[in-house]
Amino acid sequence: MAIYLIQNKNRCVVGFRDPDLQIYSIIAYVVRYRAGTFVNFSLPTITFRHHDTKTVLDVSDGLKKIVNYAARQKGSGAPRFISKTRTPVWSADGKRVVLSVFERKTDPYIEARVEDDGFVRWTIFGFSFNDDMASAVRYVAALERMPEYAKQLAQPQ
Repeated sequence: MAIYLIQNKNRCVVGFRDPDLQIYSIIAYVVRYRAGTFVNFSLPTITFRHHDTKTVLDVSDGLKKIVNYAARQKGSGAPRFISKTRTPVWSADGKRVVLSVFERKTDPYIEARVEDDGFVRWTIFGFSFNDDMASAVRYVAALERMPEYAKQLAQPQ
């Protein structure tokens, strides 16, 4: 579960309660100019191994909290989160799946790989969002779709 660690008019820090994610946080800074308010935030590269997919949804929840904070600071309404993503790429042996977040870029991407002991190794590559809520909404969609693909990894072919 994602929680607000710091939330004021200049910055917001979202942390996680899950023991695998406690060392990570998503940080947003608000910059105010005469031309308007800009909210810049960054998602760090997150790596963990787990049996279930709840931890990935925790990262998605944290990113949603930051996006909603950014919308409040900019004075706009809460964004509508979409569910459309790209098609994932599977490895030949069926033990790895990679989902690219954006249409015309290969980075960032989300990777799930089944290890020999049955755990799934997750890698969520970091990205800096420079006043770009549309990209963050796409990232949330990819994070929420990825557990479906990871469940297919665990099933025997």
